[in-house]
Amino acid sequence: MRIALLTGGISAERPISLRSSEWLKSFISETSHSCDIFDIPTQLDDFLSHYKTYDIVFPYIHGRYGEDGIISGLCETLGLRYIGSPSTTHALCIDKFRTNCVVEKLWITKVPKSWIPGMNSPTLLWLPETITEHPKKEADTPPLIVKPNCGGSTVATNKATNISELLSAIEEVHINTGALAAGNIKLLGQSETFERHFPDYADAPLVQEFIDGEEYTVGVVGPNNAPEILPIMQIVNLKSVLFDWKEKYESDGSNEVFPLHLDKNLEQRLAEASRKIYTLLGCSGVARIDYRVRGDEIFFLEVNTFPGATGASFIPKMWRKSGRSMGDFITMLIETALKN
Repeated sequence: MRIALLTGGISAERPISLRSSEWLKSFISETSHSCDIFDIPTQLDDFLSHYKTYDIVFPYIHGRYGEDGIISGLCETLGLRYIGSPSTTHALCIDKFRTNCVVEKLWITKVPKSWIPGMNSPTLLWLPETITEHPKKEADTPPLIVKPNCGGSTVATNKATNISELLSAIEEVHINTGALAAGNIKLLGQSETFERHFPDYADAPLVQEFIDGEEYTVGVVGPNNAPEILPIMQIVNLKSVLFDWKEKYESDGSNEVFPLHLDKNLEQRLAEASRKIYTLLGCSGVARIDYRVRGDEIFFLEVNTFPGATGASFIPKMWRKSGRSMGDFITMLIETALKN
């Protein structure tokens, strides 16, 4: 089959998209399929001129303008087969706040208490209603996590323990995502400025209670109605307060482990919760679901519908741990897409 591999995008996760695409191309080379890479949006016109010559699309773009369902929706409009979840699932899952609301309403697991300024009340996090209007910057807060509601890769993600840190973290989200709403942007790997307007790109800051506990991530693959749970991994021995960009992409990977003595009951509960979330949210192909565990309580954090696919990423590690090659991984993605 001829594969069109779409990469790039305009989000802060663009470097990881470019890195994932190179690894995916190497995985595809282990099969009998051929592959061409298109950097989106700069090579979008080129892709649209040749899309009919491809049998299937890998729209593997992390973050906004990709993982939000826009590119998958384009494939649907063009009548093209593509790997991964439907566009509607991507659109839901990239929105952490709304995904948390759905998972909580489905009674699958607990979720952290959340606040988006201007959307709901900060009193859910034991904060005063007037926090953004008349802040007392010296006042302490419960431990909080602030991140872009629709972002990933721990970009602009910070922990706050007082009002001053909280307001600074909220401002960092606005600065980090608002810059991409401008008409002219310089994309990594491109020599010229890209001059198109992306309306309403600025992301909302999501403020959540910090769950002090163990962090686990669960890979799920295959058809929506018959998902397979991959070996579960745990994040340990962090040098930073959070599992941030440096810990994810610039470390030696020793903080990402397959726990040797994972409690069987916890393993079963994480697997069952992941299976339900994958099925009920409409996921397909591949997804990674993150959790925090505090005592006997499991807290859902988020779903990654296009998880990292570099050699150091979780999903390739999990897949190989199950005893299969990355060529088999590509075959699974294609076979799943052809069944949809």
